[in-house]
Amino acid sequence: MNNRVKLWLRTTALMLHLTCVAIVGAAPAAVNENDVVGRWKLSFNPGDGDSESILTITRAESDLKAMFVRGERTFQVTSIKYQDGRLTFCTESQRDGQVSKATFEGKVEADTIKGDGSWDYNGNSGSFPFIGSREARKASAEALSLVLVPGKPNLTGAFDVGELGYEIEEFFISGTATSYKLAGEATADGKWEAVPATNAPYTTRIVVVRPKESAKFSGTAAVEWLNVTGGLDVPVDWNIAHREILRRGHAYVAVSAQKVGIDGNPMAQGGGPSALKKADPARYGRLNHPGDAHSFDIFSQAGALVKDTATSKILGPLVPNRVIAVGESQSAYFLTTYVTAVDPVAKVYDGFLIHSRFGNAPPMDANPFALFTGAGPVPRLRSDLRVPVITVITESDLLGFGPLKGYSQARQPDTDKLRVWEIAGSAHADNYVFSVGFIDSGTLPIEKLAAAFAPSFEMFGQKLPQAMNFGPQHHYVTEAALWQLDRWIKTGQAAPKGAALKLTQDKPPKLVTDANGIAEGGIRTPWVDVPTAILSGAGSMVGFGKPFDSATIERLYPGGKADYLKKFEASLDSAIQNGFIVPEDKTEIMGLASCSFPAKEDSTKAKN
Repeated sequence: MNNRVKLWLRTTALMLHLTCVAIVGAAPAAVNENDVVGRWKLSFNPGDGDSESILTITRAESDLKAMFVRGERTFQVTSIKYQDGRLTFCTESQRDGQVSKATFEGKVEADTIKGDGSWDYNGNSGSFPFIGSREARKASAEALSLVLVPGKPNLTGAFDVGELGYEIEEFFISGTATSYKLAGEATADGKWEAVPATNAPYTTRIVVVRPKESAKFSGTAAVEWLNVTGGLDVPVDWNIAHREILRRGHAYVAVSAQKVGIDGNPMAQGGGPSALKKADPARYGRLNHPGDAHSFDIFSQAGALVKDTATSKILGPLVPNRVIAVGESQSAYFLTTYVTAVDPVAKVYDGFLIHSRFGNAPPMDANPFALFTGAGPVPRLRSDLRVPVITVITESDLLGFGPLKGYSQARQPDTDKLRVWEIAGSAHADNYVFSVGFIDSGTLPIEKLAAAFAPSFEMFGQKLPQAMNFGPQHHYVTEAALWQLDRWIKTGQAAPKGAALKLTQDKPPKLVTDANGIAEGGIRTPWVDVPTAILSGAGSMVGFGKPFDSATIERLYPGGKADYLKKFEASLDSAIQNGFIVPEDKTEIMGLASCSFPAKEDSTKAKN
C-alpha cells in the first residue's frame, strides 16, 4: 500500500469513525459524573496534519450525553459511561459502506487531558499522541429548566407593587453549575484567571418584578444577588433603590445565588431560621444548592436566562436591552470576585453596581463567612474591566469595622470603565435600610415619610448607645448610581467621577472631619454641606446620627428655617447638577428638609 493511500485511510478513519474514548481520571473511584461535563478541545496529528476536534459532554436527567465534532462533521455519540474515574464513549459513522474507529486514552488533570490515540479503518491502523483542555463554559439559558411557582413571594416590602403598575412572579430554575478555581494567585490587581473546576446539579429560585404594560418597560433589567448575611435572602438593593427601578419602568430579578438563603446556616446572623426551606418547606423543599463555590455560575445562568428571551419568558413579553448585576454588602463581596475572575469568562452582564463592598473578596471556594473573619484576598477591581462598573462606598465600608477590612485597603483610581462613589456622612446600614425602605412606595404623604426618618435607637430589638445614622443620602445617591450606570451602558457617556473621602495617615486611617464633625471629601449632598446633625458611618455598621443643639442650629442658620431651606436647595441643586442626585427626587427631598428642620422650641428643649 503506497503512502498516499495510507494517508487517505488515516484521514477517512477520523472523519468517518466509530470513536471509543477512554479518559483515565487522576481522581480515585467515586468521581462525580458532573466533573466531566463541559466542552473539551482535543488536538492531535494522525498523519494528515494537525487536527482539532470538539468533544462536548452534557447531562440529561441521570444520563451523560456527548457529541464529537471534527472539521465540519458532527457525530452523535451512541453510548457513554463514566465510572471509577474512567470515561468511555462511542460514536459510529459509515461512508461507502465502511466503518471507521478511533480510540483515545489519556489522563485527566483538572481541565486538561493528555494521552495517546489510535485509529482503525478497513483493516489499517495507526497511533498518535493527543492533548486537550476543557473550555470555560458560558452561561446559557437553553440548558436550564424553568418552572413558574404559583403564589407571590414576600420579598419586596410592605407595599403592593401591583398598585404601582407591576406584577411579581417566582420561578424555580434547574441546571448544572460550574465551580471555578484560579489559574495562578489571587493578586492585588484583581487580574484573576478563573478556570472551571467541578460541576453539580442545582435548583434555586428567582423572583421577577416587572411592569404589567410592555409600553412602560425601560429595556433595563436589574438582577440582584440576594444578601444572606442574616441567614435568609434579603433584597437590600431592591429595598434601597426600588423607587428608581419603579419610576423608570425597569424590571427587577432577585436571585437566590447562595446556599445559606436556601438551607440556612447556624453561623449566619440569626441562625438562618428564615431560610427558604426552613421557613416554607412545602413550597421550597425541592430546592437544591451544591454550595457557594457554584454560586458564581448560578448567577451567570440567571442573567443569561433574563437576556435570552427566545428561550426564556421569565420577563413575559418584555425584551431587555440592558441587564445590570447589583448586590450590596456580602453580595458586593461576592460580586467583587465575580467581576475580577468570572465576568471575563461568563460575559453575561452589561454592567455592575457593586454596592458597599469592603476590602477583601472571597476566594474561588467562596466561603460565605470569610468576610466576617477578615479572611480572603484584598483585590482592586481589574484595570481591564469588560463593562461599566460603579462601586458605591459608605464611610463604614471605607474604614471597616470589627474584623471587616476597610475598602481603603483596596482603593483604586477611576478608569474608563470604573467609577467609585464614596458618600460623605453615610453608613453601611441606616434608617432607610432597616425601616423606611420597606414602606416607601413613593405614595406616602411627605409628613409620614419624614417621620419614618426620625432618629432610631434600636436595631433588631436591641438598644443602641446612640441613634443609628438617620440621613437619607445613602438611599438617594445609590438611586443616582443605578440611574447613571444605566445611562452609561445605554449611551456610552460615562458616569461622573466622585471625590474620595479624606483620610488621616493613621493606621488604621480615620476620617478627616470639619468643625462640625462631618467628613470632608467624598460625594457631597445637602445633608453634610447644610447639616442639622452629625451623620457618620464610622465605628460600626450603622454609624451614628447626632442632632445639633439649638445653639449650633442658630449659628449655622441665623435666618431660621427660610435661611436653612435656601442653603439646602442650593446644595441640592449642585448635587443634582453634578449627577449624584436624580432630578426627579428634588421635590421630595425639599419636602423632607422642610419637615425635618428643628423647630425653635424643640431646640430650646434640647438646649435646656
